[in-house]
Amino acid sequence: MSDRHTKREKLVTVIYQHLLLQKDLFECYNDFYLNPEEEFGHSIIEDLYVNEEEYIKEISRYLNNWEFSRLNYVEQAVLLEAMSEIRQNINDKAVIID
Repeated sequence: MSDRHTKREKLVTVIYQHLLLQKDLFECYNDFYLNPEEEFGHSIIEDLYVNEEEYIKEISRYLNNWEFSRLNYVEQAVLLEAMSEIRQNINDKAVIID
């Protein structure tokens, strides 16, 4: 498993906790990460902190006859993490989607 893959898994866990517990995103991040200043994770969390609602609206546009809130929290977390990576142009879209 690649290091980037492991980091994505951790971020999805952090976002999942944020969504499930309705807890502050940075608090979840700091509770979970051993190194909260790790650049990849920190940039995703900062971006989501500012743009989470915008991303939810954007994702919702593609959920035909479905609402974002009806997705389970894991799916929501995966989509939000991927959306942040795409918007920040962190990696190729095909890699992010895979």
